[in-house]
Amino acid sequence: MSQSSADSSPAIESPCVRVCRIDPTDGFCNGCFRTRDEIRGWFGLSVDDKLAAIAAKRDRLAQRIARQEAEREAGQTE
Repeated sequence: MSQSSADSSPAIESPCVRVCRIDPTDGFCNGCFRTRDEIRGWFGLSVDDKLAAIAAKRDRLAQRIARQEAEREAGQTE
C-alpha cells in the first residue's frame, strides 16, 4: 500500500494560541492571525498553504498594528 502525500508530508502544527476571536475589521483571528477559511480548513491545507498562512502572520500583524496606530493618532488629533 502506498501512503498519500498528506501522510508522508511533515507535520505542521496549527498556529492556534487559543485566543479565538475574529476581528470584524480585518477578518483575522486575534490570536493566530489566520482567516476563518484557514482556521476551518487547516487540517486539509497542503503543507505549502500552511506555511504560507504562517508566513502571512507577520504581514497581518503589521497591518493590524498600523491600523491601530492610525486610529490612535486620529483619536488624539480630534
